[in-house]
Amino acid sequence: MKYTVAMATLLSAMWMQIAAHTYTYTLTWLEPHTKTFVIDVKANADEGAYTDFAIPAWRPGRYYLQDYSAAVSNFSAKSGAKTQLNWRKINKDTWRVFHGDQEVDDITISYHYFANNQDAGSSYLSIDQVYFNPVNLFMYKPGQLDGDVELNIPNLDLNWKRATALTQTDNQRVFTAKSFHEFADSPTVFSSKMKQLSFEDQGTTIYIHVQGNYQGDEAADQGLIELLQTICAEQAAIFGGYPMKEFHFIYRLLPYNISHGVEHMYSTSIAYPELATRNKVALVSKFKGTSTHEFWHVWNVKRIRPEAMWPYDYSQPQYTSLHWFTEGVTSYYTSLTLIRTQYYDQDQFLRILSRDIQSLENNYATKVVSPSQMSFDSWLSRSPYGMAHTNVSYYSAGSRLGLILDLRIRAQTKGEKSLDDVFRYLYKTYYAQDKGVPEDGVQDAIESITGESWKDFFDKHVHGTESLDYKKILKPFGLELTIAETEEPGTRGIGIISAENTSQGLYIKRLHRSGDAFLDGLAEGNLILEIDGQSFGRIDFDDYLNQNKGKNIELQVFADGEIRTVNIAYNGRFVPSTYELKRVKKPSKKQESLFLDWVSSKVKS
Repeated sequence: MKYTVAMATLLSAMWMQIAAHTYTYTLTWLEPHTKTFVIDVKANADEGAYTDFAIPAWRPGRYYLQDYSAAVSNFSAKSGAKTQLNWRKINKDTWRVFHGDQEVDDITISYHYFANNQDAGSSYLSIDQVYFNPVNLFMYKPGQLDGDVELNIPNLDLNWKRATALTQTDNQRVFTAKSFHEFADSPTVFSSKMKQLSFEDQGTTIYIHVQGNYQGDEAADQGLIELLQTICAEQAAIFGGYPMKEFHFIYRLLPYNISHGVEHMYSTSIAYPELATRNKVALVSKFKGTSTHEFWHVWNVKRIRPEAMWPYDYSQPQYTSLHWFTEGVTSYYTSLTLIRTQYYDQDQFLRILSRDIQSLENNYATKVVSPSQMSFDSWLSRSPYGMAHTNVSYYSAGSRLGLILDLRIRAQTKGEKSLDDVFRYLYKTYYAQDKGVPEDGVQDAIESITGESWKDFFDKHVHGTESLDYKKILKPFGLELTIAETEEPGTRGIGIISAENTSQGLYIKRLHRSGDAFLDGLAEGNLILEIDGQSFGRIDFDDYLNQNKGKNIELQVFADGEIRTVNIAYNGRFVPSTYELKRVKKPSKKQESLFLDWVSSKVKS
């Protein structure tokens, strides 16, 4: 092929486009006690008079807006080695660098970042570790997320161990990623204190990094390896193998009680208390739940992802009604995986499923907020204007839906199909075709698998709040749900869900909308001063209520700047119930077969 001037011009233009999407980052830090990273970002200047740089407004895995920009200080910009450029912030997360008519090929911005958050999704600097999630630390040019990324860490101690899914170059202080998306999705730890283990399965290497004060012995090491080997193989069996060649479990041990994980394409970052590693039993008991949940995210949400988040836009909310599926059904598969791998026995498994049902059935919010709505409104979860009585988690709501969907699919297809098949369908239909799942994609997948319409079910129970017919759903599996009313003592007996004792009285934080207190005029934010003429501080309020059930109670309440009287008829109109899933005493062969197929391992022996 003849090389022409026109072709040279075209190739040059293509190169400039690719180069414009390429970032070179340099990460250093001040003295560890300052908790301060120093970041340089080098990128091509945009055409025109200015180039914008932004820090992400949120991170995948937490669907509300964050304030990462608050950690930024000492911002500056230059072209070449010396030419300083003017800049100003144009919104909370964006810095605009002005270059006017100057011939500027590239721009380097510099800034400090205060890294003092100890959890699984933030960044932290200390004397023995450098920990960062690129999604909350590194700026990018809005709308320009493709192209390779290079990260230089010139003062990295080469004797420190490292945990990251980033590609390490021959220069051990330089790391690369194929795009900003991959870069942002790669939590990284460098530390002088790191336990590192690994194993291989079906051509995939699973790395285990435990940073911090690890207290385990060889038995604990082996217990952790066996746990992860088992759960990874069980989940991969559903899809016929792993979607990656390597994966990193990155655990950070903290000196307080915490269980918190964040999912990523090729890794997961999980925070646990350091005491959990004191022996094999404690380690396996603590690590199994979150580790199992986060690994299922390898498929559900990181690859089988809502269309609304394909690709990620870090600058603004991306609304979807599918969090009940991406997070809640993942919680269901956490429990399902653990019984299939025998880390749960049947009693534990049914007890956890019962817990979700009980919390939802006793929560007024489930009567007024659908799973799809609570998913869509996740971006409002931190608003101070939220109503306590509409507060419900799409984790528990989605977990219950996962159970119901799985059992109904199995029953309708006589055990031929299950929710496992739905996941395989979603993976092949959407992720394998490089696209996200549309809002009606889950319903469509179930209808394709079962050959029946699920519109009525989704209208009533996913987009609506109608009650479920548990008896009909559970019967084919030899299961039953027993429901018993409980006697709630004291304040809970009149529907006070949460309150705080103060020196002036009882401050009401949350009421059940079906309880005596709310129905007769008490409200969140009220302060109860007296009960039947007696000062709150002189009596045991709970004991007094227990002795006066069925009677009228007069409260003196401070509300809206004045003292008023609230008369409550203590009738027990809200009576919480206990819900317990149990196996029937004599299941039929068909029931036993469906149950065992549901809870049995899918790993071929």
